[in-house]
Amino acid sequence: VKFKEDPTMLWAKEDSFEPQEWGNLVHEIFSKITTLDNAKRVLKFYENDGCINAETSEKLYREFCEIANNEEIKEAYSSEAVIRSEMEILMDDGRKMRPDRYAELENKVILIDYKTGQDNVKYYEQLREYAFALYKMGVDKTIKPYLVYLKDNDGKVKVEEVFLDRLFY
Repeated sequence: VKFKEDPTMLWAKEDSFEPQEWGNLVHEIFSKITTLDNAKRVLKFYENDGCINAETSEKLYREFCEIANNEEIKEAYSSEAVIRSEMEILMDDGRKMRPDRYAELENKVILIDYKTGQDNVKYYEQLREYAFALYKMGVDKTIKPYLVYLKDNDGKVKVEEVFLDRLFY
């Protein structure tokens, strides 16, 4: 029996991926993690599957912990939140958009979009579009969108609130 190896998914390290491949993999992994309680289990699955190695798994775990413990967004990773990952939103023009994380709490909705690249103004507009679509769908809670940039050269996770026009409230 011969197995054809997928060279991009055999105990790969972060720096062995093209930037878009790395971003897609991180999005996929983080979409499976709901709270810190299941983070190690999800990462172990990807490690056992050969998608990432132990070093990368530990790095992603540390980054997820940093994100999930961030004061601005930690509620989005709590067991009290109703979490939907990659939830599809149908726009008026027929486009489908998917915020990475939708976390509904008693008095607000937190939207999170993970980014593995550099800042770009289009990311802010994208999150505003998600929020406006939810508003139009009848979500009557405060909507708080955030961009979460994974560690870059300075070694820090960056969390930025995307401010909306007062129109929403």
